[in-house]
Amino acid sequence: MCGITGIWHLSGNPVEKDKIQRFNDSLKHRGPDGFGTSFHLNGALALGHRRLSILDLSDAGKQPMPYADGQLTITFNGEVFNYVELRKELVSFGYTFKSYTDTEIVLAAYHRWGKECLNRFNGMWAFAIWDNRKSELFLARDRFGIKPLYYTFLPNKMFAFASETFAFKFLEGYRRRINERHYSLACEDPLLLEGEGVTVFDGVNQVLPGHSLTLSLPLQIIQKRWWSIEDHLTDTPVLDVKWQSEYIKDLLVDSCKLRLQSDVKIGTALSGGLDSSIILSVVNDLLNGGSVERINQSNQEAFTITFPGLENDEREFAQKAFTYTSNAKHHLIEANTESLPSQILNDARISDYVGKWPLTSASLVYKTMKQSGVSVSLDGHGVDEMMYGYKNMVSSLFYDALYDPKKKPERYKEALIGFSGDSESARRIDRMLLEKEEREGSLIFKGKNILRKFVTKKYVGKLELDRPICQSYNFDSYPFEERMLYVEFFKTKLPTLLRNFDRASMINSVEVRMPFLDWRLVCSIFSLPLSFKINEGYTKYILRESMKGSMNEEIRLRKSKVGIVSPIHHWINSDLNEWFVELVDDKGLKNEMEKQIQFNRPFSADIIERAWKNVNRTILEE
Repeated sequence: MCGITGIWHLSGNPVEKDKIQRFNDSLKHRGPDGFGTSFHLNGALALGHRRLSILDLSDAGKQPMPYADGQLTITFNGEVFNYVELRKELVSFGYTFKSYTDTEIVLAAYHRWGKECLNRFNGMWAFAIWDNRKSELFLARDRFGIKPLYYTFLPNKMFAFASETFAFKFLEGYRRRINERHYSLACEDPLLLEGEGVTVFDGVNQVLPGHSLTLSLPLQIIQKRWWSIEDHLTDTPVLDVKWQSEYIKDLLVDSCKLRLQSDVKIGTALSGGLDSSIILSVVNDLLNGGSVERINQSNQEAFTITFPGLENDEREFAQKAFTYTSNAKHHLIEANTESLPSQILNDARISDYVGKWPLTSASLVYKTMKQSGVSVSLDGHGVDEMMYGYKNMVSSLFYDALYDPKKKPERYKEALIGFSGDSESARRIDRMLLEKEEREGSLIFKGKNILRKFVTKKYVGKLELDRPICQSYNFDSYPFEERMLYVEFFKTKLPTLLRNFDRASMINSVEVRMPFLDWRLVCSIFSLPLSFKINEGYTKYILRESMKGSMNEEIRLRKSKVGIVSPIHHWINSDLNEWFVELVDDKGLKNEMEKQIQFNRPFSADIIERAWKNVNRTILEE
């Protein structure tokens, strides 16, 4: 896991060494273990790399890495987890290797199969390969966009790319400015931009997930989709629950096994919820079974952030999950309010996006990992978006069915109540169901904009503003229940979550691996019907079935969901209120907040959100 950069002067003038170094070194947090640059086309193209050493810690893994007598050169961020299998296949074709890295395997695979090599990779990646044979620069991103890849194109002047938008603050020849239309959309809904290939900055776009981008001479830029979920679904999946639960379990175990390969220590960010607890349990079984090749032989470690006395404190559940496993070491993390101000500002500056709140809680987890000598974390991200794991998703299913005479909303009742668990919610839902029964056939659903996040047409025109070569997914023709999952996974929630956790972890030089995002597992789950995803009052139904007897039973059946969320309202209304007010440069808002302090009144959620947007904007413009 690393940081990658590149600059191509389209005029043919050489890229100055200090220019690429400054651009590259802005990503030192992503790769503190080494750095390198290489120059091509008589110096007009420069590639940069910051290294976080995970596989083959020797200098043999240094990048940018040349191959085939300099015919190919790569700068690579990510991991191809099936590299051992690919290495054996390539050796059978006569290939030899100088290192034990997956990077060299990627180069050899490209040399052997060309751009079709992408379909052979199981992993997460963003890379650029200079092909000197074709005078061509080839950039590619993994199927789901786990690893980021941003670029800017200034016609007749420069093409440049980097792992983070933050790096473009340090790119000579590019003036970074906020795109006001995109910024306004991001403030309205922070989930809107990430899956569309655009950012809040003028001229900075993304290579979309499952896409490649090719630049060749004479200058031509082509972005092409190389992978689509629709081409990999099973039309007639086996509908036996027992068979499917065993199949899903086998895929998950193999996914974790592949992702345990490492020459450095591995941990897990444990929230106490179902998903991270599953990963912890599967990893524990694999480690005790001794069947994983090339693994650091340190004990299993888990890291949980706690908020004593607050509703989102998951210490109790996290401890139960860990007690079920090896009991090797469980790190409980509490935020230090004295260091929070500098932590929040540093996280916001480097994360460099519009968000509702800073990602400080997640960042503190990975910071503690790194301080404990852990450089890789196997985490539970990605499954909620495939299996209705969020309350708003189940709520939308319920309301859609409530106002459609052909659908049965009662099938979602218990799952919806489970998110809150209070009797008032149950009574309210029962009243709604009774009203539907009394008025069945006379009710026409016109909606209360409750499906806002799953109907994206109202934003399409605006999002096309700065997207010259984009082929993002379009799921408008899908049935509602399916469209919700596809949009959440490929366009809104998951792309934003992946960006956030990439930033939170890489700020602290930690690589996050996500077993639930093995493409084989994703395709299998998306192929299953609704009843395998939400059933008998449970979301993620088939996953829960697959883990019977393999994890803490209380957590396996747990319905409530918290996640790793910063308690920003609590922090600001306690120890950080005066510090926070000082950051606000909107005079009217600042006066309003100072009056609240004067009368010893807590800030409302609305005031805190408005104030954070103001502070966030100031940081983006630095």
